[in-house]
Amino acid sequence: MILVNADIFRAVSIARSDEETRYYLKGVFVQPHPHGGAVLTATDGHILVSAYDLSGVCDTPAIIGLDRVRLAACRSKPRFGARYVRCADGALVEI
Repeated sequence: MILVNADIFRAVSIARSDEETRYYLKGVFVQPHPHGGAVLTATDGHILVSAYDLSGVCDTPAIIGLDRVRLAACRSKPRFGARYVRCADGALVEI
């Protein structure tokens, strides 16, 4: 299972590629950090953004790709507390 802060995910996703030919760069790579938390990394081949989410949970490394609608949901103001991107078994569950 992967559970990361939506604000950090959105910030890192600015570096992901939008090209159809580079489909493998169209997501955010999330991996566990050795001391806890999760590291989020994205690149389009020219720029790279990486961030550490101290409160993130990541069991196995995965590339998470969000469509425009779900990525926009990461920007919306939360009603109660922080927002999270939650992913289980490689499929997006909720934001």
